[in-house]
Amino acid sequence: MISSVAGEGASLLVPIYCASKHAIIGFTRSLAALDEKFGIRVNACCPGIIKTPLWTDNPDKMKYVDQKKDVWATPEEVAEAMLKLVEDEDMVGGTILEVGHEQTRIVPMLNNPGPKGAAISVSGTPGLIDGVFESLSEEGWGKP
Repeated sequence: MISSVAGEGASLLVPIYCASKHAIIGFTRSLAALDEKFGIRVNACCPGIIKTPLWTDNPDKMKYVDQKKDVWATPEEVAEAMLKLVEDEDMVGGTILEVGHEQTRIVPMLNNPGPKGAAISVSGTPGLIDGVFESLSEEGWGKP
């Protein structure tokens, strides 16, 4: 399965996206018992910020990326993590593997400190959240 680091937390910017990624993590963990009983391993990969056209071809997203400060993970890093989830016997069913730049981390079910490391978020996120608040403060969005 493919989830996202967004499935580990919450974001006012993309609440439906976060909810869907939480669902993938819960679904994956719920199917964990299939591995031991039937040999069906269901795992999920949670990429952070990946340098793909989803970002690079979207000027609205790119204005919040500081090219000097922010770090990208690569599609190849995600592919390697996915292969590890399939081939590595230590990656038992229900494993959730976070992928950032030059790092992976098994996401614990309980007491998860949340995503951390390089390529997990972009530095412009606070500006995006301020924009949401500004939009909601305009007439017609709860203000008479």
